[in-house]
Amino acid sequence: IAISAKAGLRVENVLVLGRKRARREDVSRALGAERGMAILAFDPYAAKQRLEKLSWVRAATVERRLPDTIYLRLVEREPLALWQVEGKLALIDREGVVITDQHLGRYYELPLIVGDDAATRAENILEILRARPVVAEATSATIRVSGRRWDLKLKDGIIVQLPEAGEARAVARLAELIARDRILDRDIIAIDMRLPDRLVVRTRPGVRPRSGAEAARNSGTGSKIRAVAPPARHIDKNT
Repeated sequence: IAISAKAGLRVENVLVLGRKRARREDVSRALGAERGMAILAFDPYAAKQRLEKLSWVRAATVERRLPDTIYLRLVEREPLALWQVEGKLALIDREGVVITDQHLGRYYELPLIVGDDAATRAENILEILRARPVVAEATSATIRVSGRRWDLKLKDGIIVQLPEAGEARAVARLAELIARDRILDRDIIAIDMRLPDRLVVRTRPGVRPRSGAEAARNSGTGSKIRAVAPPARHIDKNT
């Protein structure tokens, strides 16, 4: 190795591609290549292992390119959502991997998901919401319930209870209720969509519920609508 360095096989250039969010100093430290070191003393495999331990790095390709260049290509994790669990926030990617829990203010426009196993289940439900922009725009949080299904907390505080299966169909129905029937303009606190052939609209205490016949006449969803006015209650995310 010493002879190779004297022969000019030393690190003179480090070519890095794909770094956008990972900190330069973190990448440099993990790479471990110093200008002037014998290039044959540099271990690409060990560098790859160190780099892929960085939270922003999903995959790394590291090569020695003789006589004097270290080549590095990074594939970074793409932020998907903010994940809230036990009152703490973290940034996650599509695989549910935590990227960071620091400096999250710059990601405030990302969807918020809530619940113990929400991170690993988030990609599918968020894709469903993206397909219905009117619902996505109205949603402030997507809450995982008992590891079985999702609730949507809308920006005006309304809770929408989605079914365990058929979330895409339920969200499509909700999009119609919002866009065509203007259901969010009504004085309601919850929409229960857990049954496939009907939905239950819960009004605020003291508000006279619309009759099922009246609601059905004004809705084109083809579902039976039952309007109820329960006493004020806490909506438990474990139901």
